[in-house]
Formats: sequence, C-alpha cells, structure tokens
Amino acid sequence: MRGLTTDKIAAARAALDAWNSADDDQRKAAEDQGKRLEDLRAKVDKVNTARREIQLAADTCWPHTDSANAPVRRAFEIPANKPVAR
Repeated sequence: MRGLTTDKIAAARAALDAWNSADDDQRKAAEDQGKRLEDLRAKVDKVNTARREIQLAADTCWPHTDSANAPVRRAFEIPANKPVAR
C-alpha cells in the first residue's frame, strides 16, 4: 500500500497503546478520588455526630433555664436561652 509502512503502523500502535494507558490511569485516579471523597464524607458525619452528642450532653448538664449557665453554653456553641435543637 502506498504511504502505509511498517514504521507508521508501529507508530500508530504505540500511540494507541499510550492513549489506552493514559485513559486507564485517568480512570483509576478518578476512582481513587471518589473513594477519598466517600471517606471524607464519612469522617465529617462522624465528627458532626460527636459534636451533637457533646452539645446535647452540655445541654443536659447546664440547662438553659438557669441564666448562670449562659457562658458555659456559649463555650459549647449552644444557645444560651433555649435548648439545643434535636
């Protein structure tokens, strides 16, 4: 065939292999990123759960009905004059 040589075929195959390899690398990187994002979301949920538990415990120990508890309640970032929203 005119213009089609074994060198051109080998170069085309090498280019295709390189493209497939890069495509596989990008797919794996996207999967890894998705897994890390899932892990992050799970950790954020765990922290938020612990934060709510601490705030509810503080709400129990230092009730909003006693105005002397206002500074402690503010330290726990809970309302000084009403119970924590559950």
